Amino acid sequence: MKINATRLQQHFEAMSEIGRIGETGTCRPTMTPLEKQGFELAALWMQEAGMKTHIDDFGNLIGRLEGKNAALPVLMMGSHLDSQPYGGRFDGVAGVLCAIEVITTLKENNIFPERSIEVISFADEEGWRFNKGLFGSRGIVGRLE
Repeated sequence: MKINATRLQQHFEAMSEIGRIGETGTCRPTMTPLEKQGFELAALWMQEAGMKTHIDDFGNLIGRLEGKNAALPVLMMGSHLDSQPYGGRFDGVAGVLCAIEVITTLKENNIFPERSIEVISFADEEGWRFNKGLFGSRGIVGRLE
């Protein structure tokens, strides 16, 4: 079983157009229309992969693929879609898009996991806009101060 590298590359290219700066840079500040556009695109791909999506109370985008055994702990994977000015086009995005590709590959191969899997794009990971990063990560683990 292999991922679809062509599709993954197309997803990287599409996401890098949102907030594009020059040939390799991006700027998708948290809590802006650009980040929202990125979330909407990622949510579409999550849904196409069979995940149910929502934005939690901390602004994290979460896609969930239900597993066969609800008693098992959830496996979470992902990263973030926000970026600093002139951030690299793979920073954070790689974790989110690769996680979506994993779920898509499972679906295409009729593999149904035992445990539920969540793909997450954490809100405000970079922290440059509000001077305090990792908001979504801190929120989800109860570490907001």
